[in-house]
Amino acid sequence: EVEFSGRIHQQWGHTDGSDGGRNFSNDGDELRRLRLGLDIQFLDGFTLSSSVNFEQSEFRDSSIRYDGFDQLTLEYDFGDLGAFKKFNLGYGRYKLGFGGEEGTSSNEIKTIERSLLNNEFAGDRMTGARGTFEVGDNIDFIFGVYTTDEDLEAFGSWDGGVLYHLGSDFDALGGHVDLQAYYNDASEIENDVLDYRWAVSATYDTEIGNFDLFTNATYGEDYNGDAVYGIVIMPSTELIKNKLEAVLRYQWVYSEDGDLRPQK
Repeated sequence: EVEFSGRIHQQWGHTDGSDGGRNFSNDGDELRRLRLGLDIQFLDGFTLSSSVNFEQSEFRDSSIRYDGFDQLTLEYDFGDLGAFKKFNLGYGRYKLGFGGEEGTSSNEIKTIERSLLNNEFAGDRMTGARGTFEVGDNIDFIFGVYTTDEDLEAFGSWDGGVLYHLGSDFDALGGHVDLQAYYNDASEIENDVLDYRWAVSATYDTEIGNFDLFTNATYGEDYNGDAVYGIVIMPSTELIKNKLEAVLRYQWVYSEDGDLRPQK
């Protein structure tokens, strides 16, 4: 089986206000994502997945040209192995998907950009091995081992440190729970993919009446032992079914070293 995919996300914004008694009014656009993908299933269990970025853009400066792989993986579906159901194992260039926001595709996120708290711990694309399986009554697990060496276009080397990732998601408390953690054994100079030694994340999704409610709490420590932690609360409701949705996001984030700033 061969499947083609793609996405294009264009953004436009307008700002109007005053700063120190000076009025300003401005607008501009950005080609946020231009991505083409190809998935090939073969030999009764193998899947080769690839997606390539074709945008090198900044605000008011959009450019369309090859910009490296977004993801490039080869996976094998083992089916059921004893107590493990739907056991899948792969290797390649992965998106870590740490936390509920980052684990949601950019085609499906409800805000224009993900939160500052999410982006602090998301990391860049990583080279490594990843496995997924299901246990019992729909309890899903994910584990991964990745190199902290980054290659902007394809695969990183294993000359530096190693990052370990573990997660589980399941239905509970009238909603869906996603728990994740990672630990990075690299030295600060070996680490190209993220700025934290370790981090944990808990996400809870539920429905309350006509509202969806997303809540995420994250805690992590950098190489100096300084903690960054916070919470994101995001209720949403459909105004016109499947066409128009209202979303409110509240974010509180604290940094012990005081280096964090609101995103532009």
